Amino acid sequence: MKISKIIAGMSAVALAAAVAVPVTADEAPAENGFYNATGTWTVNFDGSSLDNVATAVDPEGDTWNEGAKGQLVGYTNQETGKVDFYNFGCNFQVGHAKKAVVSIHVTSDTNNIWMADENAAGEGSAVSEAYMYTVQKSWNGDCSADFQQGWTHSYDADGNPVYADGACDMNGWNSGSGKFNGQWVQISLTDDNLSALHFEITVESTDKTTWEYHPYSEESADDYQYIICTFGGNGGFNPSSVSGDGDPYTKVNATDEGEAIQVVVDGDYINKQIPGAVCRDGDDSSEGGSGNSENDSKGDSSNADSNASGSDSNNSKGGNNNSKGGNGGGGSKGGSGTTGTNTSAAGEGEAASDATENANSGAAAGVGLAIAALAGAAIVVSRKK
Repeated sequence: MKISKIIAGMSAVALAAAVAVPVTADEAPAENGFYNATGTWTVNFDGSSLDNVATAVDPEGDTWNEGAKGQLVGYTNQETGKVDFYNFGCNFQVGHAKKAVVSIHVTSDTNNIWMADENAAGEGSAVSEAYMYTVQKSWNGDCSADFQQGWTHSYDADGNPVYADGACDMNGWNSGSGKFNGQWVQISLTDDNLSALHFEITVESTDKTTWEYHPYSEESADDYQYIICTFGGNGGFNPSSVSGDGDPYTKVNATDEGEAIQVVVDGDYINKQIPGAVCRDGDDSSEGGSGNSENDSKGDSSNADSNASGSDSNNSKGGNNNSKGGNGGGGSKGGSGTTGTNTSAAGEGEAASDATENANSGAAAGVGLAIAALAGAAIVVSRKK
């Protein structure tokens, strides 16, 4: 299967490992440095409000609607001549923080989520809930799942399950050691009824999460917030609700690619957890937990322009590789993620050895200029011969 990857303005390789050092209130944090702050946020999207989703049946080759935020692809059963199932996919991206823990749980009002059997091609069932899943490495290639083999929810010509580095359920996905990391995420359906679906995205920031610090400035007061996440390409989908620590909210930013819908939290919520940080509510912070800092030993190309005007660029496109026969076409339906516990949050994704660690890495957020990146997106399917 050919998977295309286009990454603009960011490093496509794993970034240098960061060394955590303690920071006290007497030490001013460095602007654009990374410091620990915690929080948990929940973002909901209703399938009925997912706008600008391109729909295609049995697309030829690598196709993508350049203006789409997501893609719904149907595949015809060669024996019956009817569309057998659909895959819905789109981009997901975290913000200016490193080591995110992200889950994307999907529920269906009509039980139209397809749950394939990993061990039996052609077997499975329609279910009411599942997790979205990935089929390849993340954009940055530095999260823990990228160093592990996972099931792509497809089969080879002999009906054997196909595995790939980075493939996993979005259930505790660790975003890794680089900011702005993201993935193409998808889910399999028995029909094209997106309106029946509800997407719940949970982003958690733990004691291992570090945020790219931006001090409060009157000159850029309107941009004093940290991005939590975006969902969907070309500006992103509009959430139906946002909740969590620090009263998160939705902001629309103008970018080179158009308007970007981002879930953000006020800058004071993060900065008040960073000792010595400059806040809007007071000159600096004396609060905070561990106050850990990350000092990168090498330059990070993805940090360029990180404290720009706040015109964050969401994933400008949503690349797609529609393979009619999946990986050899030997199996049946590509399945959705299981409801079991995923291991993609294990490790911190900074080196291959990290994949064996059991660390609850933190959730993402940020402020400033997000990178315009095209996911190496792929809707992977297999179907009956």
